[in-house]
Amino acid sequence: MPTEARRAFAAAHALARHALSWCAPRIDPSEWRLSARNPHGRPEVSAPRLDADIRVNLSHTDGMVAVVATLTDACGIDIERRADSAMVSRVAHRVLSATELATMRDLDPAARTDQFCRLWTLKEATTKALGTGLRTPFDTIAFDFDDDRNARRADNDPSWSMRSWPASPEHHVSVAVHAPKVDFVVHSLSEELRARNP
Repeated sequence: MPTEARRAFAAAHALARHALSWCAPRIDPSEWRLSARNPHGRPEVSAPRLDADIRVNLSHTDGMVAVVATLTDACGIDIERRADSAMVSRVAHRVLSATELATMRDLDPAARTDQFCRLWTLKEATTKALGTGLRTPFDTIAFDFDDDRNARRADNDPSWSMRSWPASPEHHVSVAVHAPKVDFVVHSLSEELRARNP
């Protein structure tokens, strides 16, 4: 594994352990163990055993790491570097629904690229929460946005909560939790944790 990939892997798992301890404060981050027990490789908590079915999901891309953890509900997260317009043109028709494509046609190129990244990360976060990952055709899961630009499933399924935002000028992150009306709490990686996990 290349050095940068090893660093991202280590950082993602360090952040996951801290996120789990934010959910279960009596457990020290060093006590958590993750394993890929899901058939599609989704990480699951293997130790310690708790009464709650604590869940975690992680993502990393060029220089960025993101993690979501919940006490009981299936969850997924995806962080991506913004795609260039040529890549969006090549793949949008394969991964977006007809309605999503129609909405993107009205946008200028920069906004189209941002919208594509937002939709892609929402789709990947959702399929990760489902435990199916890229095996689920992305064009079968569609999203739209309310007047405040909050993400929601286009089928109005009330059993999902979504959040999507720019993680940096070059990155976008989305979270999906299979539970209604989730109150999301966002933590940033502290300098202390960065220093302990160079």
